[in-house]
Amino acid sequence: MNDIDDIISKVKEKHAPDKRTTIFAVEYNLSGNQLELKGETSVPEAKSDLLKEINASGKYSVKDLIQLLPSPETGDKIYGIINLSVGNLRATPDHPAEMVTQALLGTVVKVYKKAEDSWWYIQTPDDYLGWIDGFGVHRVTKNDADSWIKSEKIVYLNTYGHLLSARDENSEPVTDLVAGNILKLTGKADGWYSAELPDKRSGFISEKDAMPFNEWIKGAGATEEKILRTAKRFMGVPYLWGGTSSKGFDCSGFTKTVYFLNGLILQRDASQQYYCGQEIKKEEGFGALKKGDLVFFGLPPKPGKKLRASHVGIYIGDSEFIHASGRVMINSFDKSRANYSEFRTSTYIGSRRIIGSEGVKGVERVSESVYYIKD
Repeated sequence: MNDIDDIISKVKEKHAPDKRTTIFAVEYNLSGNQLELKGETSVPEAKSDLLKEINASGKYSVKDLIQLLPSPETGDKIYGIINLSVGNLRATPDHPAEMVTQALLGTVVKVYKKAEDSWWYIQTPDDYLGWIDGFGVHRVTKNDADSWIKSEKIVYLNTYGHLLSARDENSEPVTDLVAGNILKLTGKADGWYSAELPDKRSGFISEKDAMPFNEWIKGAGATEEKILRTAKRFMGVPYLWGGTSSKGFDCSGFTKTVYFLNGLILQRDASQQYYCGQEIKKEEGFGALKKGDLVFFGLPPKPGKKLRASHVGIYIGDSEFIHASGRVMINSFDKSRANYSEFRTSTYIGSRRIIGSEGVKGVERVSESVYYIKD
């Protein structure tokens, strides 16, 4: 590794240590003292620091070809609003690619760049990055994004349902809906909300299945009772890698969704959630746990590697935890129970307390997120 590699690595470690949440991809060509830098980043400070460090060495004549994102092809539409009940984000711009996460209808996202066939590289409110096809996101300007955020909205709270074409449960669907979907409120009559999607499609939702967004925000609060009640609503929902909706969850998508429906935004992956909230060490034992705590699991690290959480669930009390593993299910740490999991018990690595940890690293109130609330 030469001094250029050292500088790039140092800047990356400072500004973009996690490629899941920050874009910093820089390469170089060196001919004599002629140094060509190319690549892209979403962090202006990273580019600035990189150029400053290299120029300070006095060794190179630098040609800067690093692109600051958003890229020019986004134009002034550098935001987007998820336009499907569940938008699938993939590792590469291709439908067969790995699904890395999902985003729910009505969620405002950042848009960074475009690939062929109208795929867009976006960033969700939990900072996660991924590619989504053009049908999944309605691109908008900053003013339009702000207008959406400020508008009267409703949040869909039933596990699964539809936006209907008429005030009739038997009418034709406009689109399907899942818990946590957000739509613009356009009216209310006869026990029905009139609602509009980001792309202006419209329809009706029964009042029993949704509530005004601002009322939901005011009433949202992660208590032990609410977290357990929400989590158990999803019993039996199938496991889905990358899933964060009631159509299918992975382990951290399940915990993230349960907390979101109670007004809190968590980081996306188990390895990230392991550093959220208040730590409860493994050595404190299961007796130190409270209902609603996140419980983490992981295999012993290889030599020279750091312990990494690879699975997460929610403690529900009396030695039991609920998690997405094959399906959403309940297991126990108590070997006398029929639902005892020897594997999970032996790979338990510690817990995190989210309830009461609002504002602590990795735990953000929806009511304080600029993606959901504007003054």
